[in-house]
Amino acid sequence: MKTIPILFLCLVSSLSYAQQLDTLLANSTHNLSLFFPSPIRQAVTGSKNFTFSYDRESAKHFGLLQATPGTKSNLLVVTSDGSAYSFLLEFQEKLSVLNRFVTLKESIGNENGNLDTVSDTIAIMRPLTAPIHANYSYREEYFKKFSAYHIEQPHSPLVSKRKDKLVLRLLDLVYDRSEVYAVLEIENRSDIDFEVDYLNIFKVNGNRKQKSSYQKLVLHPIFKYNFPEMVRVGKRRRFVYILPKFTLGTAEKLIFRIREASGSRSVELRLHNF
Repeated sequence: MKTIPILFLCLVSSLSYAQQLDTLLANSTHNLSLFFPSPIRQAVTGSKNFTFSYDRESAKHFGLLQATPGTKSNLLVVTSDGSAYSFLLEFQEKLSVLNRFVTLKESIGNENGNLDTVSDTIAIMRPLTAPIHANYSYREEYFKKFSAYHIEQPHSPLVSKRKDKLVLRLLDLVYDRSEVYAVLEIENRSDIDFEVDYLNIFKVNGNRKQKSSYQKLVLHPIFKYNFPEMVRVGKRRRFVYILPKFTLGTAEKLIFRIREASGSRSVELRLHNF
């Protein structure tokens, strides 16, 4: 269960042993905005109590960092020009800095030079089915039983989306203790098997056209139950994403995006305040 942060720490140490890394402070009530010289292509944190969100569809120069109380960690960012940036991360209740402009001089190198394995390492750190977070390992059996129960229940979908003869449905959002269980279903009505690459969930605030107020945060699952690697032709599969408890404001919505591993098909589902 400690493989991911250890890989991350080893990568940072091997690339920047001669450099002093800056520490970024973050909390759960404010966004720390990071602006880079080139658009962000890839980014990853070493611990799930830190979230760095950025636009994965149309690369932008900035990303937003948030944190919940927990262990210290790292952030690795690779921009479109191949430059890599590494920072230490720490949670702090009160922030004195909310915006940070990163300069090219702060780069720890370029992936075409001394960072040849950056992309491969990021892929290793983002497996298809990540193990349960260590802080929740003692509840794994409860998560499985509770998820299995709700998968078997009859549902009237809260919302659904059809594209390329694929149908993604959000069947239910179940609040239990400090978690939210997102019960989902993917149906393949096409003539080609659908190999799943990933499903991401975002919490979005504001309108993309109003850039000053637009925020898009990734919701990282605590646990995934019955998540499919393949949906055969004519079949449907139900699965559950267990998320830390959250609520939606009047201007907020959830986005669920599932994508094909060896093709270009994807479905995006949107749920407005419920």
